[in-house]
Amino acid sequence: MLSLVYSLLGLFALSAVALAVHSTRRASRRGNAPSFDEQARMIFDDLEPEGTTTDFFPGKGPPPSEYLL
Repeated sequence: MLSLVYSLLGLFALSAVALAVHSTRRASRRGNAPSFDEQARMIFDDLEPEGTTTDFFPGKGPPPSEYLL
């Protein structure tokens, strides 16, 4: 009985992964996701340029006076 439960869970997991891969490929083929790189860079602006670290873990990074506006 327990092996049946594990088999069903494994089948569900494989189905979920296959569906995710299929959905991503379909979106990129239909032009719904034309450029993942362009969309990832959309969140940056002049105050927070790409490649510049503006947030740090407490106690790490520059002192607060260097990044206060």
